[in-house]
Amino acid sequence: MRAIIPLTTALILSFASTAFANEAQMKLAAAGGSCSASYKLCVKRCRGLPNPSCVSEVCGGKLAKCKSTGCWQDAPRFGGQKTCGLRG
Repeated sequence: MRAIIPLTTALILSFASTAFANEAQMKLAAAGGSCSASYKLCVKRCRGLPNPSCVSEVCGGKLAKCKSTGCWQDAPRFGGQKTCGLRG
């Protein structure tokens, strides 16, 4: 029983730190104010998904759209946040 509590605590802290790191990355991409920063975040997120064509299908299309409109919208699974006024 004693071994379970530290393990559970470690798992909770690991999950929390990952969540905060993801939030920090999103803020960093928005602070960068560019389509390429948002694209890099998209690529990083795709690496954790089972879809091998995620980068080309999702991120590539979003990058092209962002370069023409100046707006990037995250996928719904990542909150769906729309950021506009981005540089190409």
